[in-house]
Amino acid sequence: MPPAERRQAILDAVVPLLLAHGRAVSTRQIAEASGIAEGTIFRVFHSKGELIDQAIARALAPGAVIDELRALPPRDDLRATVVDIVSTLTDHARTTHRLLALLPLDADALPHHGHDEASRREKGERTLDAIATAIAPHAGRLATSPEASAGPILAMSFGSLFATPSTDPDAVASILLYGLTKPEKG
Repeated sequence: MPPAERRQAILDAVVPLLLAHGRAVSTRQIAEASGIAEGTIFRVFHSKGELIDQAIARALAPGAVIDELRALPPRDDLRATVVDIVSTLTDHARTTHRLLALLPLDADALPHHGHDEASRREKGERTLDAIATAIAPHAGRLATSPEASAGPILAMSFGSLFATPSTDPDAVASILLYGLTKPEKG
C-alpha cells in the first residue's frame, strides 16, 4: 500500500477507536483496526499523540459533514431523505462534541477549531447548500424552497441534541414535515 493510502487507512481506523476508548486507545488496537503491523504506525506518524491529534483534526475538518451530506443516496421519499439528513447532522454533532473533549486543553486547539468567523460562515453556507441539494428533488412537496427549508432542518437537527432526552431523527423529521399539531377533525 502506498504511504499516502496507508496514512489515510490508519486515520480512518482511529476515529471509531477514539470514540470508544478516548486517548487511552492502544497502538495495538489501532494496528489491528488498520490491518497493519504495530510498528508501521511509527513509520507513518512520529507518535501516538500525533496520530490521534491528526485523526481528530481530520474528523473536525470543515468539509467532513458537507461531504457526508453530499454522499447521501437519493431517495424517492421526502421523509426518508429528511431522516437521512437529520441523522447525518446529529451523528456528526455528537462525534464532534466527543472528539472536542479529547483535544488538549491549550488555547490554540479549542476556539472554533482554528477557523475564523468568515470560514465558519462559509462552512455554514456550504452545509445549507448541501441540505438544499439533498431535498431539491422534492421541491414540489415543500411549503418553501429547498434553500429556505435547509435552515430549519439544520437548526432542528442540532437543537434536538440539547433536548433532554434528545430527540431521535425520525421525530425531528416528523415535526419538520408535519408540524407539532395533529390535523383538526371536522
